[in-house]
Parts: sequence; structure tokens; C-alpha cells
Amino acid sequence: MDAKDWLSVYAALLSTFLGGYSIYKEYKKRKGKMLFHYEKEDVEESENKFAPHHVVSIVNISETTRVLRQIILEQRLNDGTTTYTDAKAEYPIKLSQYDQYKYNFSTETIRDGVTVISLSKDKSLPKNERMKIERRTIEKCRVTVTDTTGKKYQSQWLELKAKVIGE
Repeated sequence: MDAKDWLSVYAALLSTFLGGYSIYKEYKKRKGKMLFHYEKEDVEESENKFAPHHVVSIVNISETTRVLRQIILEQRLNDGTTTYTDAKAEYPIKLSQYDQYKYNFSTETIRDGVTVISLSKDKSLPKNERMKIERRTIEKCRVTVTDTTGKKYQSQWLELKAKVIGE
């Protein structure tokens, strides 16, 4: 092998490495990341009336701008089932790098729990006796964010401990 052959092998290896590196950089640039932060704060609901709320801050920490299509509050009930509540937000929500969107939900919603209506399949019973209404408490919740590309970002579960008065 003479110098021309070595030079062509070197050029082929270098171009392969640089091509692979540029593909890796583009993949890393397009990969989205969201940061979730929970906190409790008092939100003014009406003039001089404040109510406790859970506030979830959603921060875009990816290099590219993300457009949020949907924000859902997922609630795990004490019987193991899950309910979903859509955040009543003005979609789409555009988040550039390090932009933040705050979503708050009332602690009264969590404290009061969820009313579940179930219907027995036993057809021999009258309809009003087949219906069963139960109140279930919410044990934990998390936020799921979907962007316009269809990618879902989920926060960690937030444990919600119920306070029993008098213990």
C-alpha cells in the first residue's frame, strides 16, 4: 500500500466518525426533557380570599422549543384505580429552552376525593338498587405532559397523606 491508499483509508474513517458524531448530536438535540417541580402555595381565588393549591412547575430543559398539547393530572385512588383530569389550559403552550409553565390544582379536590358510581350487573335487582355510590380518597398524583410530536413526559408520583384530625 502506498501513501494514496493510506490517505483514502484515513479519509474514509474520519468521514465515518464525523458522520456518526453529527447524527448523535442531532439525536441529542431533538430529544426532549422536562423538569417537574411540586410546591404548595396559597392562590388568591377572589378578593382577599386565598386557598391552598398544589403547584406543578413544568420546565423545558431540552435544547429545542417544545409545544405542549395536553397536561393531565393522573390521580391514584385508595382502591388502586386511576382517574385522569385534563388541565383546563390554553393549548398549545410554547416552551423555549428553560421556559416554565405553572399548573395549579386545588387541594380541596384532593381532600374531597372522587365520587365513584358503579352499577351491578345483576338484572334481577331494580335499577335504583343496582347503583352504588362510593367516595374514594386520592393517595397520590402525578402530571403527564404530551407535546405536539406525541412524546409523553411524566413527573414522579406525589404522595398525598390525609391528615386525620384528633389523632
